[in-house]
Amino acid sequence: MQLETQSKSCVQRIRTDNGTEYVNGTLGPWLKSKGIVHEKSAPYTPEQNGRAERLNRTLMERARAMLSDSGVSKFLWPEAVLTANYLRNRSPVAGSSHVPLHHFSKSKPSVSHLRVFGCPVAVKIPKPDSKVSPYSTSGVFLGYDLSHSNYRVYLPLSNRVVTTADVKFYENSTAVPPDPDSPESETVTLPDLPEMTLSPKLSTPPSPSTPVSSAVVIADAGVGVQSLSTPESESESLALVSVVTP
Repeated sequence: MQLETQSKSCVQRIRTDNGTEYVNGTLGPWLKSKGIVHEKSAPYTPEQNGRAERLNRTLMERARAMLSDSGVSKFLWPEAVLTANYLRNRSPVAGSSHVPLHHFSKSKPSVSHLRVFGCPVAVKIPKPDSKVSPYSTSGVFLGYDLSHSNYRVYLPLSNRVVTTADVKFYENSTAVPPDPDSPESETVTLPDLPEMTLSPKLSTPPSPSTPVSSAVVIADAGVGVQSLSTPESESESLALVSVVTP
């Protein structure tokens, strides 16, 4: 057993409720073969296993707060519970001068690798599809891998949780960084253009007093410049664009 190997102590007894995950034809014989006593609480009497029930409540309260604060989807609640327990083992507790993991491992655990739960991250793609493909994809940080200094990340595009060490964190941001593969992530900034004002349509030909000596450029606003002619020969649907003077 991993617990016995890490603590160098033998498990003598365990206490559970009567759930089928504990009371079944697999766990019972295995515990008996190891000489471990299996204590079971009475039905509908959770107070007989008070420490475990209180820990369950503590972890669920922390996981609920983490999900609410980060905005992570509720279907990822198991990951939040695992992370809450990971952080609890490295956090101070009442009535003790050391964190729980220090009591277990006899050494002070490091907390330099801890990150903000639910923060946006960029995950490196080990083998891009081509030379022009992006080298990273966006994700959401969920927790820590117990086997090594790796992180667990949820990838929305593929809808899966991966374990990786090549992660860039955006802890001061509340939005997932845009994915390079998504067309919606491309942002185009257009320069500010001056406002365009069209000349009103000609209701009457220009006054004879207008100094027009040769021709007037006549255009339809929906089509463009059509011809050069005198104003008297054009209809009212055309607009005066400019006057050509010699």
